[in-house]
Amino acid sequence: MTQREWMEKNAFGEDNLTWCVFGDDTYAIKDWLKEHGCKYHPILKWHSPTPIDVPTGYGMFSVSFNDICQWSVSAGTAYFTAEGEELIEKKSIEAAGPSLSEYVGSVGERLRNLTAHFKSARSFAGRYGQTNIYTFTIGEDVLVWFTTATLDIEPGVTVDLTGTVKKHEMYKGIKTTQLSRCKIIEIEG
Repeated sequence: MTQREWMEKNAFGEDNLTWCVFGDDTYAIKDWLKEHGCKYHPILKWHSPTPIDVPTGYGMFSVSFNDICQWSVSAGTAYFTAEGEELIEKKSIEAAGPSLSEYVGSVGERLRNLTAHFKSARSFAGRYGQTNIYTFTIGEDVLVWFTTATLDIEPGVTVDLTGTVKKHEMYKGIKTTQLSRCKIIEIEG
């Protein structure tokens, strides 16, 4: 495979740029992104060879092949450099702007009956089986729950949330409160 063929296959345009999508939860719009010619890569995330008009709440930034990859003639493929991966992460955080999220509660504290917005659900197969990651927001504050439990509610609904603060951590420039032992009740209306 030639370098140009690799770049076309991996959504780099004629100008050697690819346009990366950023936003709180690009997984939620993955089908829309696919329909508009975007590809997914674990390092670049969702990206396109040209800029597109993304939905409200999302944006794009460009990165150059030469700034993030090295071409191997003998292998006929490109490799992402460590510096390139750092550049992509830095540009993603800068493009999103400063987070307004703050930590909720104190580590070990049991938070009870919080009215929260159920934002998203993702899952992955891990050492102990399927793990679900549920994300909630209270205003700008972000709370996550890693669990094997399955919620039978749709993202976008308002819930009554009770859980214990497991830890506070910075994730991609966003202050995130991780919960454990949660009880979630969908609020009608």
